[in-house]
Amino acid sequence: MNPFASLDEDRPAAPVKPKIVPKPKPKPDHTEAKAIHAAYLAKIAELKLHQDYAMRVAKATDGPGMTPVKPLATMGCNGGPLLCDHCGKQIILESNPYYNVGAGDAWERNSKRDDKWLSYIKGGLMVCIVENGTLRIYHGYDGVPTHCYAYGKKAIADAEAAHVRDQKKFKLIWDYFEESKPDNWMRLANEVFNTMFGFDPGLGVNKPCQASS
Repeated sequence: MNPFASLDEDRPAAPVKPKIVPKPKPKPDHTEAKAIHAAYLAKIAELKLHQDYAMRVAKATDGPGMTPVKPLATMGCNGGPLLCDHCGKQIILESNPYYNVGAGDAWERNSKRDDKWLSYIKGGLMVCIVENGTLRIYHGYDGVPTHCYAYGKKAIADAEAAHVRDQKKFKLIWDYFEESKPDNWMRLANEVFNTMFGFDPGLGVNKPCQASS
């Protein structure tokens, strides 16, 4: 017999530590990131229209020597003339009998107009595709500081230099895609951020018919 048995039995039982159940972490609120993603999808759909239009105009006006008059006169908003993105005026023809006449006005006056009508451009013409893939039309030549092209180019450069990205939005977008894990989510997160919060030069003066309102 254990003489200490009664003493052992009188000892209080060791306290049982309660199990600590960790509280579930609250799920992050991705409402803003989802809204940004939806706006991105709408924006790239609109950009696609303008980018396709820019390429059509660039192709239609391309080539050495004289420029086709029809695209200058009919590829602007609502089928009107292309306008300079700096001064807002028509491109001026140089070839007779429509010397110093805007392309749209000359097109209306010429009863013999057709797709083969070509003209030199008074003062030069610059057809540009800017950073977001949209169109810019300018009077002038590259390197001449008093031409519309120089002013337009500087305005875009100045706006880009002044632009500041909202880096806080990047974390919202990154966290959302990291959790939802769409295909190529890291690339997509960067694309969404750059499109929505990077420098945007806008759409320009000239627009395709379906987006000219």
